[in-house]
Amino acid sequence: MQSLEHRSKKLNAVEAGFTLIEVLVSTAILALMSVGIYNVIVSSFEINRELSSETDIMLSISIATASIDRDISQMFSPLLGKTNPPSDNRPDEFWSAEQRLDGLRRTRFKGAQEKISFIANSNRRLIVDSKESTLQRVIYEIEQDKEGQYRIMKSVDFNIYDYREEFSSSDDLKKFAVLENLQSAKFEFYRADKEKWESTWDSEGAYVQDESRFPSLVAIEFEIVDPADEKNVRKWRSEFAPILSLNASLKQKVGR
Repeated sequence: MQSLEHRSKKLNAVEAGFTLIEVLVSTAILALMSVGIYNVIVSSFEINRELSSETDIMLSISIATASIDRDISQMFSPLLGKTNPPSDNRPDEFWSAEQRLDGLRRTRFKGAQEKISFIANSNRRLIVDSKESTLQRVIYEIEQDKEGQYRIMKSVDFNIYDYREEFSSSDDLKKFAVLENLQSAKFEFYRADKEKWESTWDSEGAYVQDESRFPSLVAIEFEIVDPADEKNVRKWRSEFAPILSLNASLKQKVGR
């Protein structure tokens, strides 16, 4: 009888379920696990946001610098040979003076810390038979927006034979931003014959020599702000070399 009573008490204890202490301990363990899982999820979202922001910045920089590199590398400078341009024939904003009787000219490259302009052989027709030149006027300008940040603007125009002594990027040009959210930005130009960087350039200046008419390197230096974190400012510098393949007689030394 005692054995049966003992077994009955055991069964009743099991059927009674968990004690209060067991429930509290289980709840505490579950809460700790939930906090840990929540922290892991929040951290993963934060890491994903930072990586996405970093990727967006790098992609924007890559697209902008590729555009500048393509245009500068295709700066239009045909082999002119010996020339005798008219003394009263002045260069315009984008072109040199006429260098031969057939009217052939080279591009005029003008540069300052906030702007560069030239003719580039970099236009690619989307439609094969379209009446559109591969040459285009190109202007890159550094502008400040209403918030005080800077951006690099590109202007293009295919009406390349509209000769003017002065030309503005607002004169019916297609204008768009290639890079935004910059804290600062500037262009620089490397003069190989003097082995130094300069802040201005004019390929049609009064005392320019043919062997150093164009810069060996054009650099852009900027600080870009992360839109998701304004304290995250990345410094960047890219250098681009004009490929004067059509001007093979001019052997320019490229240096840094």
